Amino acid sequence: MQAITLLSRHAKQMALTAPLAQAGYALHCYTDFDTDQLGTFCGQIPRRQHQIETAIHKAQLAAELGGTRFGLGSEGAFGPDPFIGLSAWSHELLAWWDAAQQYAVLAHSATPDTNFAHALVHGWDAARDFAQGAGFPTHALMVGTPARQILAKGLSEPDALHAQVEALLAEHGAAWLETDMRAHLNPTRMAVIGQTGFKLAAKLNSHCPACARPGHAAHRPLAGAPCRQCGTATRRAKAEIWQCPACQHEVTLALASQADPAECDACNA
Repeated sequence: MQAITLLSRHAKQMALTAPLAQAGYALHCYTDFDTDQLGTFCGQIPRRQHQIETAIHKAQLAAELGGTRFGLGSEGAFGPDPFIGLSAWSHELLAWWDAAQQYAVLAHSATPDTNFAHALVHGWDAARDFAQGAGFPTHALMVGTPARQILAKGLSEPDALHAQVEALLAEHGAAWLETDMRAHLNPTRMAVIGQTGFKLAAKLNSHCPACARPGHAAHRPLAGAPCRQCGTATRRAKAEIWQCPACQHEVTLALASQADPAECDACNA
C-alpha cells in the first residue's frame, strides 16, 4: 500500500484508516502541527479560508510534514439546514492531495446527522436539559460567558460541567453552552467523517479513462430527462457529467430516468 499522511490532533485516523485501506493507502497520522491555527469551531481563531481551501491546505501540509507523496486533510462546518434553516446541518469535507501531480480529490457529506447546538441558559435545569439533548456525556460540551467567551472545552464529566455552569451563573447570571465539535469528543461527527472517507475511497478507486489518475467521479448533472407522460424535456437530470480532477477530461453517462408529470412545465402550464 502507498503511504498517506493525515494532519490531525483529534484521532480522525480512527474513522479513516479502514476507508483509505480500501483505496490502497496506509494511513499515518501527523500530530505535531496545531490545526487550531487554521481556525476553531468556537470562533476563538477565525478560519481565514473557505472550507475547501482549508481542507486542501491541511492535505498539502500533511504531505509536506509527513514526508509522503500523498496527504489527507479534513475540515468540518456546521450550521442551519439549507432548506428552512430550523435544524442543524453538518458539512464534512475530505481532501486527498497528490504532491507529485499537484492536484486534489475531494469528498463531501452534507447531513442532518449532527448534535451541533448552542444555548444561553439561566439556570442549572436548562443547562442539564441542553446537555442531555446534545448527547452528553459521550459528546463533550464547551462552556463560556454570556458574551460567548469560551472558558472550558472538552467537558465530559457531569460534576465538572455542573461546577463550570454554577460558577458562571453566580458571576454572570447566565452561561453559554456549545457542543464540542472536535472529532475525538464527538462520536456523531466521527461517524460522518468515516462515511465521507468511504466516499473518498470510491473516488480514489475510480481512474480517469484518459490519464488513468485516480479521482474520476460525477461532477455535475445534465438536465433534460423526459416527462413520463408527455415526453417533454424537464429539469430532472438525464445524464451525469463525470470529470477527472487532474486532467479535466469529461465523460457523459446517461441516466435511465424519466420525470414525474408533477416536475414537467408543459404538463403544469
